[in-house]
Formats: sequence, C-alpha cells, structure tokens
Amino acid sequence: MAIYHMSVKPVSRSKGRSSTAAAAYRAGCVIEDKRTGLEHDYTKKEGVKHTEIITPEGVNIPTRSDLWNAAEAAEKRKDGCTAREYEVNLPYELNEQQRTELAQDFCKQLAETHGIAVDLCIHEPTDKEVKAGADARNHHAHILTTTRKITNDGLTDKADIEKSGRKRKDDLKATRQLFADTANKHLKKAGLENRIDSRSLKDQGSSLKPTIKMGKIATQMERDPTYTPIGKAPRPKYKTKKGDINRAIRADNKEIQRLETEIADTKALLEKEAKLIKTDVPIVKIGAFANDIFIGLHKEHDDILNFDKDKQAQRIKDTRENFLTMTDKLTDMLDKNLDSSKLSADELSDVKTALESVFKLTSNVDNAASFSDYNSARASQESLSAIQDSYSKCQQQIERIEQPRKMLADESLQVRRP
Repeated sequence: MAIYHMSVKPVSRSKGRSSTAAAAYRAGCVIEDKRTGLEHDYTKKEGVKHTEIITPEGVNIPTRSDLWNAAEAAEKRKDGCTAREYEVNLPYELNEQQRTELAQDFCKQLAETHGIAVDLCIHEPTDKEVKAGADARNHHAHILTTTRKITNDGLTDKADIEKSGRKRKDDLKATRQLFADTANKHLKKAGLENRIDSRSLKDQGSSLKPTIKMGKIATQMERDPTYTPIGKAPRPKYKTKKGDINRAIRADNKEIQRLETEIADTKALLEKEAKLIKTDVPIVKIGAFANDIFIGLHKEHDDILNFDKDKQAQRIKDTRENFLTMTDKLTDMLDKNLDSSKLSADELSDVKTALESVFKLTSNVDNAASFSDYNSARASQESLSAIQDSYSKCQQQIERIEQPRKMLADESLQVRRP
C-alpha cells in the first residue's frame, strides 16, 4: 500500500549547515565551498540512484557546485537560509523509471511555480542497510531548492514562497497537496489503484492512529550496526521506548483495519441480502442460517414463476422441502437453545413473523403453480400438509415459552397495583 511522507526543513547557517555540504551528501559527490574553503567529499556514499538539476523553462542549467556556491554567496546574514529541503517517499509499487519520472514531474512544477532551481537526488536502501533492518521499499527523494529565483544571470530576488510575512502553513499545505496529486497521477498512469493522501489521519476521518517520529538515533539503535571497529564485538540491537510505542500502534492499527474490513464485508452482505428480500419478508435476528434460508426461499419463490411448466412441479417440490427443513430447524432451535431465559421479546416476535412468512410464501407458491395432472397436485397437497404440521409444532413451542412470561407479567402487574 502506497504511503504518504513529506518533510520540509530549511538549510540554515544558524544550525551550522550549508547548502554545499547538503548537496554534496545527497548527490554523493564532491563540492568545494568557496566561501569557507571546505571540501565536502561524499563520493563513497552508496544508494544514490539518480541526480539532476532542474530549472524553469528557458533557464540554463548550472553545475551543482556553481549553483550551491552561488546560493551561499547570495546570503550575507550569518543566520541566512541558503536552501530548503523536501524529503518525499516514492511509492514502491512503481518501478525505478516510473519513480524517477514522478520525482522529475514534481520538481519541474516546483521550479516553474516559484521560479527556483531544484536539485533532485533519488535514494534507495543499500544491501547493508536492509540487512541491518532498513525497509527495502524505502525509495525516497531528497529535493534541495534555492530560496532565490534563478535566471540566466544567476540567482536574484527571494522567491515569493520564501518572503517574510507569508503563511508558511498554507504554503506547506499547498506543496503537500501538489505532491499527492502528482504521485496519484503517476500511480493511475501505471495502472495501479493505490492512492496517497496528504491530509493527516485525523483530517481524513480515519480511525487509525499515527506513529510517533523515531528520529535518527532511535532508528539506528533499533537496527543492527552497519560498522564495527576491528577487534571489538558488534553492539547489540536495542528496543527503544519509541520503537515499542510504534510497534504497539502498528499492532492496534492492524486490528482496526481487520475489524473495519470485517464490518465493511458484513455491511455489503446485508445490503446484498436486502435487495433479494422484499419488504414484506423480514430479516430474522435469531441466527445467521435463518437469514440465509429466507433469502434462498424467497429467491426460489420468484424463480418458480419464471420456469417452464415441465420443470415447475419438481422445482415446487424442492422448494417445499426447503420450507419444511427451515421450519424444522426453527422448531429445533426453540427446543434446544431458546428457552424462556434466553429468548428475548424481540427475538420471540421475530420467530413468529418468520413462521408466518414461511406459511405465506408456501401459500403463494401453491397459488402460483399450475399442475398438469392429479398426481402432481396430490404431491403438492401432501407437502403443504407436512409444512403445516411443522408450523403447528413451532407455534406450540412459542406458546410454551410465552405462557410463563405472560403469567410473570400478570403477577408483576398485580404486585404493582395499589
């Protein structure tokens, strides 16, 4: 199932960060920061599948080193924000090419909408990370954007989305929705039914609970070590408190999803049954088997009217045998399970209505049938008599249960009288 994830954070000097270092790490390359003289070399980094610089239509594409050195040079403040990073999850249901096209589409829209340069880097878990406990489906993209507009003359004014006084929450909401719409477009294009939603679980009206943020340290503690110094034993894998909380939440969510699926299936079944049962035929509450029998009997009653005459007699006989079986089962339920302490007033009323409906349906079948010979008519009459006998037994059982109830009700009434 495709999941939604987007995190947005600034690359700010006040946090000791630089856009040159961030770009070099995410692209797995080397960039020399001309402002500080530091060389950021991450050429040994693994898991980088695709890197690309994207600019607005008609703007020349600079090198990665030139772009981010220009971003560093454009900001004079010691707490200046030189870039903004978007981290998005790419649906694992898509193949590598489809994920790349999705990320490119989203980045092009960012570039065109805000007039900025976008540095796209797509990552996937390495074999070493997966062996240590990482999810092999964790395909994601790191997207660095300039905070200033870019033209063929270089970086210019601050992008509108970066200007002070704007409602950051509204901008973030719009960007989150943009990615969701773009991802869903590509999922549909790939012929997949999966969709993602940028809204929180609460806003979606979902009964599922959100997991808490693990953070880098807790995540590493939960996994096997990817590096062990020579001569030392590998550290153990820990279960953190945050991890325990998330495991409990996931277990709860799994159970909630199971129950919701069961409820949805039951609701669909009831709706399907309601279409088969006419308004004058009740749905009995006393047992699932009774509901199934009523649906089948009513359907058989309708089918008989559409059968040709040669098949009517046999079908009517079969139908009446089913009627008889059903009334016998009701009698058996009354005998074995539904004594006066277990059968509620509502259930008792349902049994009465059910038996009346059985008798009514039987009469309807009898009246609708046309028999070509005496033997068929005689067989029909005998079958009807058997059903009436079974019906009478049920009536007797109901009266047996109702009698003590009526007496108790009368006694209670007498006690209450002044």
